[in-house]
Amino acid sequence: MALGFWQDKVRPALEKHPAIALGIVGAGVLVAGIVGIRSWIDPTPPLIAQPAYYTCDDGKTIFEDEQPRLPPFDHDGHEAVRAYIIPGRTAGPDSIWYLTKWTDEGKKKMEANVADGPPQSPPQGAQLVKRPGDATWIPANDPQSAAIIAFPK
Repeated sequence: MALGFWQDKVRPALEKHPAIALGIVGAGVLVAGIVGIRSWIDPTPPLIAQPAYYTCDDGKTIFEDEQPRLPPFDHDGHEAVRAYIIPGRTAGPDSIWYLTKWTDEGKKKMEANVADGPPQSPPQGAQLVKRPGDATWIPANDPQSAAIIAFPK
């Protein structure tokens, strides 16, 4: 059916009016050129910066930083660690899912990855996690950490 329509209606009309055919082909080439040039100039779409949240007092207060940093780091004379917020909640002390930081060795390796790849895997147990209020940090690869980073109910 579609081929018959093409042969019976469209093709004769284009043969009778070659300027229309040329215009259609030209428009297609123009669109393809614009798409090609845009993807060549900017091959990756811009990333939307997601805020990262940190705390210096075990989750009692949090602060936001647009550029994610490797915790722990010094913030106004106190050790700051990353605070993950429960998705869908407004950032605040009651919305903290868990806290995380790197061991000194793990942080050095991760900083080296950023500075001068090729990427290196951080040492086992280099990332530590805990819930706000817990006394001890647990390596993220420890089986006990699964209960901490499991999605909250």
